[in-house]
Amino acid sequence: MTEIDFIFLHGFLGLPSDWNHIIEDIKIDFDEKKFKVNFYCPDYFNTPNLCPKCSFEKVGNEFLSWISLNTFAKKKILVGYSLGGRLALHIFEKKSPSRYMNRLSIYFKAVAKGCAP
Repeated sequence: MTEIDFIFLHGFLGLPSDWNHIIEDIKIDFDEKKFKVNFYCPDYFNTPNLCPKCSFEKVGNEFLSWISLNTFAKKKILVGYSLGGRLALHIFEKKSPSRYMNRLSIYFKAVAKGCAP
């Protein structure tokens, strides 16, 4: 069985719950007999050092530490929108993700359920 960690980064004015309908759609896409799928949605405003008041550099370092402490699957998929997307780009532009992730994947599914995320 393949284990996958999905890590969702919400926008500046968003909440982890913004991803709920996306998570439900992803669950449908992965056969439970073949995949163990875990979902993580850190909350910037309630997780120390991931808050928007910190510099991108500090948040990037803290986020990579958060990933290594809180997620355990070898395959990790990072999904972000708005500030979360920008943060993800910054992290992988400035840091070497290979120390933290064996593989970076991009998962995209068009969902016609509103405009955000």
